[in-house]
Amino acid sequence: MSDRNRYSLKLSSLSIRRKGTTNNQDEDDNDKLINILPSYQMYQSTISKQLTPSREDLRTEPPSYELTPQSSTVSTASSTTNDYFAGVSMPTSPVDEGMEHQLQEGDSTETILENAHKLKRLTSINKEIAKSLTIEIFVTESIGEVGVKPKILDPLSLEIKQGDYIYGFVLVTNHTEHDVPFDMFSVVLEGCATFGSSSSTVVQPPSTIIRFLTMFDFNASWNDAFLDRLVTDHNNPRIPCRQVDPVDGTQVQLDERKIFEPNVTYKKYFTFRMPQKLLDCSCEHGFVKHLQLPPTLGIPKNEIITCLRQKWKNGKSEIEKSDDPTKLKERYASLTNDFFFPDASIDFSISARIIGRASDYAKVLLNSPVSNSHGDEYVVANEDYCYLRFIPASHSLFELNRAMINEEAKLISVNMIQKIKEKINLGRELSSIPVEERNLISPALQPSPSATDLAKMQQSYYAKVRPTNYHVNRDNIYEVLFPFKKKAVFGATKVIGLGAFSTPKKEYRVNYNPFPKYRKEGSSPLTNVTIPIELTYLSSDRTSKYIPDFKKISVELIALTIKSKKLPIPLVFHPDMLFENKGKTNDNFDMVTVRIFQKYAIELSKSLKELGNDALEVDKRMVFDLKCMANLSTKYDHLKVPDVSLSREDSDSTYQLISSIPWHSESVSNGTHSASEVQVKHFKKFNLNVDFSSAIYGPTLSHDFCLVPDFQSCYLARLYYLKLHLKCPNGEKVYMRIPIVLQRDG
Repeated sequence: MSDRNRYSLKLSSLSIRRKGTTNNQDEDDNDKLINILPSYQMYQSTISKQLTPSREDLRTEPPSYELTPQSSTVSTASSTTNDYFAGVSMPTSPVDEGMEHQLQEGDSTETILENAHKLKRLTSINKEIAKSLTIEIFVTESIGEVGVKPKILDPLSLEIKQGDYIYGFVLVTNHTEHDVPFDMFSVVLEGCATFGSSSSTVVQPPSTIIRFLTMFDFNASWNDAFLDRLVTDHNNPRIPCRQVDPVDGTQVQLDERKIFEPNVTYKKYFTFRMPQKLLDCSCEHGFVKHLQLPPTLGIPKNEIITCLRQKWKNGKSEIEKSDDPTKLKERYASLTNDFFFPDASIDFSISARIIGRASDYAKVLLNSPVSNSHGDEYVVANEDYCYLRFIPASHSLFELNRAMINEEAKLISVNMIQKIKEKINLGRELSSIPVEERNLISPALQPSPSATDLAKMQQSYYAKVRPTNYHVNRDNIYEVLFPFKKKAVFGATKVIGLGAFSTPKKEYRVNYNPFPKYRKEGSSPLTNVTIPIELTYLSSDRTSKYIPDFKKISVELIALTIKSKKLPIPLVFHPDMLFENKGKTNDNFDMVTVRIFQKYAIELSKSLKELGNDALEVDKRMVFDLKCMANLSTKYDHLKVPDVSLSREDSDSTYQLISSIPWHSESVSNGTHSASEVQVKHFKKFNLNVDFSSAIYGPTLSHDFCLVPDFQSCYLARLYYLKLHLKCPNGEKVYMRIPIVLQRDG
C-alpha cells in the first residue's frame, strides 16, 4: 500500500457506505457491486506497469522445451546445470549490471498510469486512426447491467460533490480488417491542476500537470483476471469468457490476448465514487485544508481539444444549431466565467485510454513506422475524456474546526517568519564582523540586553497607559481609524475630529449559489449576510457640536485567486494575511504577505551569497518555502453588490442612508476626574444587510459568472472578502475589509 500512496492513487471503495451521504438509488446500486481487492500481479500489471515496453500478452505461443536425453553423460548434465544458472545471480555472487538496471527500473516511479499524458498520441500522427479505432465514454443514471437498457445522461447536467456515485460505460470499436493489439486499457477518474502559458496556442500542451486524484477502476480496465462485478455474476477468474449484451450486441469482456477484433464493439462498465478528501500523502506539509478536494475551475486546454474533437466527429450538434449562444459555453465543465487564471485550471474527468507499443501499431494503423531513435515505446492509440463539474460541499466537522485551523495557520506562519528573521539577523551580525573573527562567533545568537530592556519598557508602557482591555478588544474587532478633515476654500485643511469604522472580527459565511439548473426543486440558497457595524466620531474640539453627516456604505466582493506553479505552498492562508485594515489604499495580499516575503528573500539571498550556507546553516526546505511565497501569483476580481440595506436592532425598518439612523452620545475620559478632560463620543450601531445574489462583475456589469466555494490546495487557492466603502461628507472614502467564507451546503 505504501507504493500506491506514493503515486497518490485511490482504489474505488464501493462497498463502504455512510447513512445520509447518498440517496436510496445509490444505496440499492451499491448493494449490487462487489468490492475488489487486487492481487499483487494485478497491481503490477496495471497501476504500477512500467514505461519500459515488455511482452506480457497471450498473442504468441509460449516457447517449447526439449527434454534432455537420459543417456547424457555426467559432464553434459553438469554443463546443462551450469547453463541453467548462468543467467541467475546466486546469493553469494555480485549482481550483474543488467540485473541491477532492471532492479532500479522496478523501483522507479515511471509508470504508464502517471505518465500517460506525456506519451505520444497516434491521432496526432495519423488522423485516420480516430476513425479506425473509436472510443467513447457515456455517463448513465444508474449502474450498468447486461441486458438492461441504460439511461444516458449529459455529464455536464450534474454538479457532483463528495460521496456521489458516477456510473457509465466505455465503448471501443475496431473498424479495421485486422486485430488491433494493446498493452494497457485504463479507465480512470482523474483530478488535475494544469499550468501553462497564457500566450501559448490551444494545441500546445500545458507546461505542468499535477494529478492530485487518481482512481483506477479494475473492472472497467483490462486486468489479468475475469472478475465478478455484480453479486449476480459467477465468473471463473482464471477462465476467459465471452459475454454479449443482448441490448446492443457488444462484448462486455476484453480479449485475454489483449487485442480488439475487427468490427467488434467492446463495452466496459465503470463505477466511481467521489472521495471525501485526498490521501494524506497528497500534501507534503500535512495541512488539513490542502487535503480537501478543490472545485472545478477554469477550462483546461485538453477539454477544449476534446470538445472540438467531438464536434468534428459528430458534425453540427444541437447546441450549435440552437439560437441561444450562451449554451455553447455550457459544454465546458466550468460553465462560465469563474475568475480563474487564463493559463491554469482544475478539472475532474473520466479518461479511457488504449495504450500499446509503437512497433505493434506501425503496420496495423499507420502507413509508415513510428519513428523513435531510442527503440520501442508505449504510445496512446486513442483516448476519450468525459469532463465533470465538481463542486465540493462543506463538512460539518471541518466547519466546527475552522477557527482552530486558522489559529494553527497563524502559529505556523509566525514560526516560519521567525526562523527566517533569525537567519537574516544572523547574516547581518556576521556581515558586520571581520572575516577572521567570524569563526569565533557562536552561531546561536541571543537577544542583546538592550533589546530585552526595550521589550520590557514597551510591556510596561502598555500596561500602565493603555486601558486594561485595550488589547483584548482590538484583537476581536476590525477597526479603521481615520482623521476627519474640514476642507477650507483658502488655507490649509484642518483636522476637526477622529472617526472609527469597526465590526466584530469574524468570518461571515455565504452559501454557494449554483446555477438554476443545478438547484433542487423548491429550494433556494440563502445568500444574505448581516454584518454589525459601529460608526464612531470624536471631535478634537470639546466645545464643538458639529457631527459629520455620513450617508452611504457601498460594498464590493473581492475574489482573490493565488497560484504557485512549481513549489507547493508552505502555509495555510488566514485572514490576517489578506489585509491589515490600517487605512491604507493598497491593503491586499500582495502588500501584506507577498512583498514581505520578497523582502526576506532578497535579504537572505544577499547573506547567502556573501557568507555561504555553511555559516548560516539555512535549511533547504526553508529556501524552497521562502522562494514559493515570494513568487506567488495573484489575481483580484472586483464584484459590486448593489443590494445593500441598513437596519437597527431595535427596529424592523430598513434604511438606505446612514444619516437616517440617529446618533447616540456618551462621555469618555482618559482616566482623570478633571471635567476639562471629558469628551463626548458620538456613535451609531446598525446592521449592514448584504445580498450576494445581486453581485455584478464590475468591468462588464455582467451577471454571467460563477463564484465557486473558497478552497486552498498545495498550488492553488481561492479566497473571498468584502471591501466596504464609507463615503465621508468631505468627499474622502474609508475602506474596511471583512473575510467571507463561501461554501456549499452538504
